[in-house]
Amino acid sequence: MRQVLPGSAAPVEIKIAALVLAGGGLVFLLTFLVLGIQAGDLGSIILPAPVAVISLGLGAGLLGGIRPVRIPALLWTVLCALLYASFALLAIEVWIAVLSGILAAAHVYSLVLQITLPARRHMGSTT
Repeated sequence: MRQVLPGSAAPVEIKIAALVLAGGGLVFLLTFLVLGIQAGDLGSIILPAPVAVISLGLGAGLLGGIRPVRIPALLWTVLCALLYASFALLAIEVWIAVLSGILAAAHVYSLVLQITLPARRHMGSTT
């Protein structure tokens, strides 16, 4: 009997969107963790920690094809894209601005992937 991993039947669009959501949240958390360690104050991860946890959960829900996750994942992707874009515009250090800009662009791409027909079919939507 062949064992199928959760999410292995998901279309490529969903796999990439889930990777962008989960990976973006983790990169955001790790960036501020590094900045907090350098500054000697880990209070800077108050925002990135919940963002990473929610992003990981929604990414897993997308891979699993859980239908109630579709709309929250779309909204969360838009919110994260706006958050990362604001960090890109307000960052003092260039590498943070570039990284945040890349994350914002990746989340816009993820949003487009989530509304494609194969992704909607995977999530149980017929329209």
